[in-house]
Formats: sequence, C-alpha cells, structure tokens
Amino acid sequence: MLLIGDSLLHHVRKPTTIPCESIETYIESIGGCTIDRLMAMIKQDNFKTLFYNQKHLVILIGTNNLARERSESTIIKFEKLLQLIYRKYPYLSTVAVCTVPERTKTSIFYRTYGDNGGKSIRKRIRKY
Repeated sequence: MLLIGDSLLHHVRKPTTIPCESIETYIESIGGCTIDRLMAMIKQDNFKTLFYNQKHLVILIGTNNLARERSESTIIKFEKLLQLIYRKYPYLSTVAVCTVPERTKTSIFYRTYGDNGGKSIRKRIRKY
C-alpha cells in the first residue's frame, strides 16, 4: 500500500502488525505539495519504483491548493489527477482519497485578494 500526499502525511507512521498480517506500507510525504506538482511528478515517473507492485493507493492532497484557489478549480484538478493515475497505473485495485482536514493556518495567498485566508478556506474545504 502506498500513501502519497502533502505534509499532512509527515507524522503518519507505518502500521505495526505481526508479519503474517502485515501489508508493506510506503508513505511519501511531500511538503507544500499541490495537485499540480504531484501530477508533474507522476508524469515525470518520479514515483515509478514506489508504484511498482502496489495494489492500493491512498491520496491526501488539496489543502495547499485550497489555500490558493477556489474549491471548484481544485476539484477539477483532482479529477485530472485521478484520471492520470488510472491511466498510468491501471494495475491499482484500490485508489482511496482522504478527506481534506480543516486547515487552521490562515493563507497568505488569499490575504492579497482581500479576504482573511482563514475563514474562506474553511468554506472551500467543506465544498471540496
């Protein structure tokens, strides 16, 4: 199983089970990663060895997009990411998407557009 996403995965630890029950788990946490960046990395085969022989993929991505853009465009980008993954890695039997957790930090990006970056991003996350 492969878990891939932004820095929210940084503190996720591999499960500890007895060997006969264990599923080999790989965690790839990319700080500051956006959907666009993850798509570019997948297109460049940066994860080719990680995806090799994997059956299950869990994705946690989107909070950094929602800090910069509206939820509608983030959803469209995420759909394109899923299409890319299905096309590039058709042997995956499970692709799971994590719910984006509430973002507590305010966004410096949206302050330049006239809102506080904190209140509006919570609305974007709920919509996403």
